[in-house]
Amino acid sequence: MSTHQRNRGASRTQSSSSRLSGGAFAAGLVVGSVLTLALIALLERKPALPAFTITGSESTSAEASDEPLPTFEFYTLLNELEVSVPESAIASAQQNESTIYWLQAASFRNQQDAEQARASLLLLNLNASLSQVSSQGSVWYRIMVGPFDSRTQMASARQRLIEQNYQPLLMTE
Repeated sequence: MSTHQRNRGASRTQSSSSRLSGGAFAAGLVVGSVLTLALIALLERKPALPAFTITGSESTSAEASDEPLPTFEFYTLLNELEVSVPESAIASAQQNESTIYWLQAASFRNQQDAEQARASLLLLNLNASLSQVSSQGSVWYRIMVGPFDSRTQMASARQRLIEQNYQPLLMTE
């Protein structure tokens, strides 16, 4: 018996359907060129400028039309809008400036838990102190953060407490 081996490599001949004829290539090139030139011509076309008629020695199109020019009243209206603040509001604002703010970060029944939480707040650079309070016969250990002279300082500390999963309560003196 003789064994016959087949050549399983790629054939050197190409089928006629896979070839692109030269005529089709040339036709595509011509059509593409014509469309490109037409698009360029459309994009370069500038709109026609409106025709101006000059009458007299220095008239412009705005003066030639009978439409009135808009008037802007912003600066005159701004001067007329004056707000008067009563003296009582000023006095109460000055009293609010002397308010001292405290934040109660947490409260615990166990003193050791309160000390640990206070230590973690001190590591966050918050001025935390521990106070003992008796309420309805039981002793609670409150962690107080503060004092703060301004609301902005208090708000910053409050935000840091919230980021550490505390629910601070605002207290004032």
